[in-house]
Amino acid sequence: MQIKLLKILFVIIFFSSSFTVAEEQECPFPEKYIEIDRAYHQCVNGQVRKGASCELFINSIPTLLGKYNCKRSFDTKSVPALWLFDAAAEDYIQLVYEMASKSNPIFNDQWFKRETIEARKIFMSPEFKLILDGHMAEEYFPLIEVVRNAP
Repeated sequence: MQIKLLKILFVIIFFSSSFTVAEEQECPFPEKYIEIDRAYHQCVNGQVRKGASCELFINSIPTLLGKYNCKRSFDTKSVPALWLFDAAAEDYIQLVYEMASKSNPIFNDQWFKRETIEARKIFMSPEFKLILDGHMAEEYFPLIEVVRNAP
């Protein structure tokens, strides 16, 4: 009797729970590359303009962290869009870290206040951690904790 009741309960729970599978979206890489790379270079060189450079760069990073159908020629499964930027991805991650930690003195300037706050949120996010692998994970996981524990 108890086993039968447990089976019925299991079936009810199983079929009543809603399963949502995150759909992969179209990879944003080709369209975003030039825009983000230009913003990166302007930001890293300290160019300040409303709606450009660091603001555009840091606002673009979350779009590269989502679930997309991005693949490189040798990938069999989808990878984060940021990985398609190859070597530039490391530079972008480094800039997000510098903005989040203010380790680069330029980001202590009042002009970058909003961007450094946003960079900090992104740098400490679970989505950001998911894009780090290999040597990038070894290098940045400890730095995420440093930024998290900083005042």
